[in-house]
Amino acid sequence: MFSAGPQWSEEELRKEFLEDIANPEIGLFIAELAGKPVGLLAMVSAEKSSMHSSLARPERAALLAFAATLPEARGSGAGLALTNAGLAWAREQGYPVVVTDWRETNLLSSRFWPKRGFRRTFLRLYRSIP
Repeated sequence: MFSAGPQWSEEELRKEFLEDIANPEIGLFIAELAGKPVGLLAMVSAEKSSMHSSLARPERAALLAFAATLPEARGSGAGLALTNAGLAWAREQGYPVVVTDWRETNLLSSRFWPKRGFRRTFLRLYRSIP
């Protein structure tokens, strides 16, 4: 997806990442190929998300908050391994359901997530009027 996100310094990112690693309520997973990190997936309780509320937050849901794989690693199984690790973490934490969202126009996501068992429950529509 192409969207502007927060602009953090390397120090701020490192601090937040280290805090997340130390937090037992967050599942962070890194995929490596030939000793090089090629993917990252983060899981957390959906209750921690300000974006996921109402219909987007089923009771006792885990949130697949972030997932990315480097383009050169796509098709290697890294994304599937990360997804399986994240879903196993959610199961071990006692979450009966996992939610996530993606931009429908992101064709890689629109193909990948449904093949992993995610079902579309609703579409969020947006229109910019200049």
